[in-house]
Amino acid sequence: MRQLQRHHLSRAAALPPVQRSEHVGAAPAAHGHVDLVDHSGLPARSAVRRTDGQVVGSVLVEPGARDDRTEISYQLLPEHWGHGYAREAMTVAVDWAAAALPGRELIAVTQEANTRSRRLLDALGGTLAERFVDFGQPQVLYRLPAPAS
Repeated sequence: MRQLQRHHLSRAAALPPVQRSEHVGAAPAAHGHVDLVDHSGLPARSAVRRTDGQVVGSVLVEPGARDDRTEISYQLLPEHWGHGYAREAMTVAVDWAAAALPGRELIAVTQEANTRSRRLLDALGGTLAERFVDFGQPQVLYRLPAPAS
């Protein structure tokens, strides 16, 4: 996904176990391993593992990021890849964004070569909508479906 500023993720990873100041949402019960939590002063929500409060990554919801569409970006610390946390965090973020920003088009962007992120966006029901070059690399933009109400 579009890279978040590295120092924000570093700061989030260095935080102690989360005191849930603003609980944005949790993964559905079937997946209930990750919560999204707002840490004051950080632009992204922390993806926090429920079992121990460990920050596993971050999710950023940016209304109006690209042509007045809402972009959802995520980044996980490498040691947490392959556990399903990205899918859970993105599911929570899409649900939250759709409820908080009704009627806004939800999108996600990743590098064309990032097959793991592309598979995730496909699994979330995303549809490939655009191809372009950004940061000197081919990118793809997916439209994300709003959750069924």
